Amino acid sequence: MIDEDYLQRKKEELNFLASLASYDEAFDIKSYQDVWDAKLFLKRKLKNKFFNSSLSVTNLSGRKKINLYGIPISYTYSRSNFKVEHNDFLKLIHPNLEIRNYISMGTFTANAQGTLSCLLSAIKIWDSKLGIKCLQKDIYYETDEFLEVFNLDNDSTILFLDSSACARNFSMVKYAKAIIIDTTCFSPNDEILEMWINDFINKNISIFLVRSHQKLDSFGMEYSSLGSITYIKRDDSMDEVYALFVKLLSHFGGLPSIENIYPFFNKKEFFALTEKRVEIIKSRNQIELEHSRNFDHGLYSWSQLSHRIEKETLAKAAIRFCEKMTQFGIPLKFVESFGWDFSSISILKFENYNRGDFFGNKLFKVRLAISDISVEDAYYLKKCYQHWLESFA
Repeated sequence: MIDEDYLQRKKEELNFLASLASYDEAFDIKSYQDVWDAKLFLKRKLKNKFFNSSLSVTNLSGRKKINLYGIPISYTYSRSNFKVEHNDFLKLIHPNLEIRNYISMGTFTANAQGTLSCLLSAIKIWDSKLGIKCLQKDIYYETDEFLEVFNLDNDSTILFLDSSACARNFSMVKYAKAIIIDTTCFSPNDEILEMWINDFINKNISIFLVRSHQKLDSFGMEYSSLGSITYIKRDDSMDEVYALFVKLLSHFGGLPSIENIYPFFNKKEFFALTEKRVEIIKSRNQIELEHSRNFDHGLYSWSQLSHRIEKETLAKAAIRFCEKMTQFGIPLKFVESFGWDFSSISILKFENYNRGDFFGNKLFKVRLAISDISVEDAYYLKKCYQHWLESFA
């Protein structure tokens, strides 16, 4: 059941979105579903407002310069020569991080995974002998597969950090040509991210920050597919890589559609509300179960099943469990990803799987991502989840 704290937080989020959409009617919020419906309604209002007030998405001849939600942008074609004319892109994406002595540039992209793939490709084209070394285990599976192709008997002087994996202190890193950080699982102004960036700047290491904005930066409603890259340069050594990356991004269709850029970027209220929302999510996702694992980012946990089971059988059981919890008034869906305004379950990873073999009898890990629901409902969900996992023992 929703409580007063949850209700107040969601009213703040809805009022902020409604003000941007120029919508002044109040919402009658009595359930989690009411919040979700209201956000989807406002999402449509915001997108309609953009299309009704702007012709910038058309491919008229000549270079177009627009001020989009306070962000200066120029381009010649909807997927070509796109440029964010901002003199400090890091401050645009991570405004409250206390970072010293840096120069930054960057751009929005269609999504984070395409961004990362273009960046890794640019590095290999620039110097085919370079390898990209990941400093963690259990990183995102698509990135893991991409990195494996690149790292055959190569000099690994480009380092990669993934916020989805457990990670805290990387002070042992003394030297690298550059370091790539996927920041998706950290809130925009996370203290761990701040620590990493300052540490690498002090070691004179250039940094590429890659981010998906769908997960934590769109109030749990996945406003649209959107990514970004921030290049923090220490010298000119990686400038050619960034220039080549921008070219590949255009060639591979990785630049964003103008209408996909969030209208709440560049707003102080957005970052304040997002920080509050993410902190609540992190507090709800601490789970103490046998064979379960929490992560530094606090957005979800993994639970390892103790025996082999068909994926289809597990998926059907997960769907039934989600339906049961939703009937109890706690919205839970069997969907990929996380950061929604509802909780979610997904079959995330296979233990010792063979590449390309994603079916058959395997040991599975199940991911539970609890949203910023009430404390009481989060406790009840975790209790039911434990009983559900035990049913497979």
